[in-house]
Amino acid sequence: MTTSLLTCILVGVGIDYSVHFLWHLREYLREGYDLDSAISNTMKVSGKGILFNGVSVIVGFSVLMFSVFMPLKEFSILIMASISFCLIGGMAILPAIVSLVKPGFLYK
Repeated sequence: MTTSLLTCILVGVGIDYSVHFLWHLREYLREGYDLDSAISNTMKVSGKGILFNGVSVIVGFSVLMFSVFMPLKEFSILIMASISFCLIGGMAILPAIVSLVKPGFLYK
């Protein structure tokens, strides 16, 4: 049960952070910015939103740590750690991969 709940939440959150970043990056590229400037501007604008969202979701799930029901406590620890990894992926790994790979769909 915990695994299926965790998977559903993390797919939604992980995709949300990535789509948010890539959408703004694509907009900056359409405005004529080069890739490095577009990534920098995207991190300044949407990076704040992604970071705030991630921290607020982590804080929201941290309330479950005070539950007397042990599986719920364990779930909260798993979800907080996993959302932290999604946040790191959206804020650090995704921009680095985009900078290295330069995917063509961003320029269409």
